[in-house]
Amino acid sequence: MSELNISQQTLGIIYISLCIFLWSLLGIFVKFAGSSLDHYQYMFYSSIVSFLSLLVVAIFNKKAKEILSYSKKVLIFLLFLGFLDFAFYLLLYFGYHNAPSLEVLVIQYTWPIFIVILSLIILKEEFTKRKFFAVLLGFVGVALVITKGDISSFSLNSIDVLLVVMLSAFCFALFSAFFLILVFDEPILIVYFVGLAFVVMAGLVNSIKVKKARN
Repeated sequence: MSELNISQQTLGIIYISLCIFLWSLLGIFVKFAGSSLDHYQYMFYSSIVSFLSLLVVAIFNKKAKEILSYSKKVLIFLLFLGFLDFAFYLLLYFGYHNAPSLEVLVIQYTWPIFIVILSLIILKEEFTKRKFFAVLLGFVGVALVITKGDISSFSLNSIDVLLVVMLSAFCFALFSAFFLILVFDEPILIVYFVGLAFVVMAGLVNSIKVKKARN
């Protein structure tokens, strides 16, 4: 039997498609977990599982030691990326807990639109007609979700939450655009570690506020 040759581009498309499919399940799991966990707790558990998974992969690939060779400038940059990752999930989980999952899921996927726009500014990519129509159709889709397909019955009941979700999408797009600048192998491990640290701090602050409110 001849070997199945798959190009890097095809393999990349397969991975991206699988990632999108798995990511689409996020709203379902958040809603199920929301019955017993708040979005801070859910974010903590998901962050620690992500970090430990990446740590195992880095150790398995024998690339964990590369982290020690990063310069201070790179570490500060990774700190910023970790904060963006934290902000993305914090705002996204807030949206899932306060708005219909389907609406949040669609608004969440405005990040490719923002990536196209930010890539023009940060990465100096060429702005083609295809990209223009892709961005235009993306915003049309967002408008349809926000207005529920009926502009005459447009309501501001959940618009504030959906705008928060859109801000989370912008954070992820900014994270993705800056992440493409990095040229070494294991930066995502530190990014997730920093994100986990921010999650722990946010959870502690929230716990203190809850205790004060109860007293």
